[in-house]
Amino acid sequence: QLGVEAFGSESAALDVEVIAMGYNLLKTFGLTDLKLVINTLGDQQTRDDYRQALIDYLEPHFDELSDDSKERLHKNPLRVLDSKAPEDQQFVADAPSILDYLSPEAQAHFDQTKTYLDALAIPYEIDATMVRGLDYYNHTIFEIMTHSKALGKG
Repeated sequence: QLGVEAFGSESAALDVEVIAMGYNLLKTFGLTDLKLVINTLGDQQTRDDYRQALIDYLEPHFDELSDDSKERLHKNPLRVLDSKAPEDQQFVADAPSILDYLSPEAQAHFDQTKTYLDALAIPYEIDATMVRGLDYYNHTIFEIMTHSKALGKG
């Protein structure tokens, strides 16, 4: 297992440096069918606005949610998006997108991240449903996968 932590900086360049390090390391191991999936959790304003939007969206369906999601709804509603419970899937599929709640600063950061990835010719897909439930994550989150298995996350 290998880990890289980058903290103390809100630089899109540093986000991409970490992604590129993991991506290129996996390529040097001979993996050629890599898929990079990215999303953003934005800044604190984005997360606060999106958290409230999720609560507002999910609250009318409270009785239909899984027990885990009922417990998570007001503590950490982003974790509801990670639910694998069949009863949650219809609501998760139609949930608002965090990309619609990005502050101007968070949008600029995400745009810069994509620009840097493009400049490095690292192909990526955006998955607006990908989240992280830990409070210390902000801005860019990612997974590097092969054959649908995540090999690297951040």
